[in-house]
Amino acid sequence: MPPNGSASDSSWYSAWLVGLRSWEWRTTAQKYVDTLPAMGVAVLMIIAAYYGHPAPDPPALYLEMARSIEQAGYGIPTTVIHHTKGGLPFAYPPLAFYTMAVLKDLTPLTYLEIATGMTWVEYVIFALVSAIFARTLFTDRTRWHHIVASVLIVVTPAIYFWQLLQPSGSVRLMGQIFLVGGLVYGLRLFRDGEQSARLPAVVLFAGTILSHPSYVPFFGVSYLLMYAVYDRSIKGVIWGATVAIGGIVVTAPWWGLIVSRHGVEVFFYAAGTHGGVGARTSVRPLLAVLLPTDGRYTPLRIWSLAIIGGLYCLLQRRWFLPLWILITSILFQPVRFIAFVEAFLVTVAVCEVVLPTLREHDLSLDDRPFDHIPLSRWREFDRQLVSSVIIGVLLLGTVAMGMGFAHTNQRTGPPPAFYDATEWLHEETASDTTIVSYARTGHVAFYSQRTVLNTPWGPNGKAMAHSNDTSNKTANSGHVPDLRVSLNSSLTSDTNRTTLSLGRGS
Repeated sequence: MPPNGSASDSSWYSAWLVGLRSWEWRTTAQKYVDTLPAMGVAVLMIIAAYYGHPAPDPPALYLEMARSIEQAGYGIPTTVIHHTKGGLPFAYPPLAFYTMAVLKDLTPLTYLEIATGMTWVEYVIFALVSAIFARTLFTDRTRWHHIVASVLIVVTPAIYFWQLLQPSGSVRLMGQIFLVGGLVYGLRLFRDGEQSARLPAVVLFAGTILSHPSYVPFFGVSYLLMYAVYDRSIKGVIWGATVAIGGIVVTAPWWGLIVSRHGVEVFFYAAGTHGGVGARTSVRPLLAVLLPTDGRYTPLRIWSLAIIGGLYCLLQRRWFLPLWILITSILFQPVRFIAFVEAFLVTVAVCEVVLPTLREHDLSLDDRPFDHIPLSRWREFDRQLVSSVIIGVLLLGTVAMGMGFAHTNQRTGPPPAFYDATEWLHEETASDTTIVSYARTGHVAFYSQRTVLNTPWGPNGKAMAHSNDTSNKTANSGHVPDLRVSLNSSLTSDTNRTTLSLGRGS
């Protein structure tokens, strides 16, 4: 054996070099280059949101659910305590709350800090998954399609207002990440005929079921449309049924427990709450986005380009995107669903209509800076340069507007004195005290850990899913509260106060 093992080291090094050269790392890296712009913009949006509002509004009910799971020893509680008399039936998909509970046990962070941090991390992951979906959808198009679509999704106010600007986005984003990932494999399944996409689709559908109720119908409707547009075969029916049945079977331990406790109707209520499926059947949400009047959601008129993109797709007999946005507008009220689909139509308009129109000009032979470059190559370079400049200006302007919106439109949390007041309630009242609060009722319930009869999500009874008058019935059902609390928060240039007014029940 050679001294110091030099021959062995040399042999190992040579084998390592051969392996490195045989691995197509450049190809692998290039596959994900077009995901970097969207992820980078997502980070910029997070920074703008944080410095605009470092004290976000706590999602009180979500945090209470996470704490209920922790206190139940990681079992699923029957009810969410402190919200209305007897608590709210716990029927909400629990995956995000389990994540919060585990992080609370493993870290010294508060639930609000955990929810905010999860929102930031998930938003970057959402940007990555959206870029991968854009690349899959526009698989036969240019890289500009992938970049423009994913960046537009990240900076769309109708999306990040609900996903990023409030810590409750940690729950919605988890569902949307599973949803968009499922859409990737839906295209690979129905359009590309990849049988291997079934298992990932099942896992992602199960993750969607366990994350957020409103995204499950959107997942199913999108799969049905993909089948109708791209497949229409018996094999496609079997594959689609495999995904649906597989996801339902995988999540059966959870929904079986919920059905045994609260009945099956809870899932239909939950899917339709807050503008979910069937909440409004009209194209008004679509028109509100295409022809924006609400500056909170649409500060840029660029979204009107979706009309051009839709018409161009129809002329090209590319049916999926126009049908997708029409069906989404009819079945789903929240504009974040429509805006997600709309970003792809805007991309079509920009990359396939606007850009070709603007860049179709040639430099004369005398205008070439370098005579040795063939004219054909110079023309191609010229077109690429025009594309880069136009898309760069468009995206920079869109990102700047999005960051400005994120900096100024986030919901802010209660003032510091509010937390002092709820701490007083927790320390100075009995644990079985019941309260009727006249402001921030959900926050009072979570931070005081006392039962508030009229919390805002009481109307949704079965984990955010009942008629709008249930809370009033609960508060006026004959149960006399021990305390009536008025927490009046006001913030002026020189004062930040919360007034706690108490009255005993008669």
